[in-house]
Amino acid sequence: MMKPIDEYTFYEILDVSANASSHDIRDAYKEILSIYDKDSLSTYSLFTPLEREKLLTQAESAFITLSDGEKRAAYNSTLLASGRLTSSMLIQNRAKKPLAVFQAPLPGGKGGLDRIIREKLNEKSVRELRAQIQSKELISGQDLKSVRTAANIDLVDIFEASRVSVNILEAIEENDSKRLPSPIYLKGFLKSYAQFLNLEPGIIIPGYMAYLSRS
Repeated sequence: MMKPIDEYTFYEILDVSANASSHDIRDAYKEILSIYDKDSLSTYSLFTPLEREKLLTQAESAFITLSDGEKRAAYNSTLLASGRLTSSMLIQNRAKKPLAVFQAPLPGGKGGLDRIIREKLNEKSVRELRAQIQSKELISGQDLKSVRTAANIDLVDIFEASRVSVNILEAIEENDSKRLPSPIYLKGFLKSYAQFLNLEPGIIIPGYMAYLSRS
């Protein structure tokens, strides 16, 4: 019988080894998001919405902990003390892994953007798309998503830089008022999202809130 999800370690939830690199952890989290997404045909009939939500919540907790050096070290200490992890399991592989996407700081001190993503955001077509969206009175989640996808940016990329939950980012893009937080928190999340995409928060926030009020 399969044990409850709460009884798995974060490494087991993401299906990575205890010495996995940050790149491996990021890739594992992205794969889980794709597998357990509500639109995934491979798992649609296997889980109820509540079960799926719990799986994704646990995966997000695992990613938040294991992608942060200090939190991961503290978590490993807990596992070592309980005997669920051994020192030999933590020995790093010698093979070099690709660097994670985020390396340089964003404006405001939140995370960083890889050079390729920064260059993509500065391409003429993406700049024109940003200008077009920021000229609108009403700005939808689909508008924001169009900039993100035009620049080939994943939601996980934004999550890593801003720590805004992937679930909330999805709700923003889907204009899903039932899943969105209260306006005071939503405005903060919109600010982080806008800054990441080089959009003006002073335009995006009121435009998005106005769109929600009319939908």
